[in-house]
Amino acid sequence: MPERFGFYENLTAMQNLKYFSEFYGGISRDPLDELLEIVGLANAANKKVREFSRGMRQRLALAQALINDPQVIFLDDRQTV
Repeated sequence: MPERFGFYENLTAMQNLKYFSEFYGGISRDPLDELLEIVGLANAANKKVREFSRGMRQRLALAQALINDPQVIFLDDRQTV
């Protein structure tokens, strides 16, 4: 999961996840709803990413990292100045 997020600011959380899921052959809405629920963003599914706080973006990035059901996820916790 990258430290800097590459989301489309003018799209909603769900639209971003749907877009990125296309790289894996597309995923129906139900699993994407479930991912947003897991990361605590179910209520923000239709909110534009430009309105998200940094923490919300981090949670969306985690959902994005989980799209293809990976066996391992690397999370970078380094602090940069």
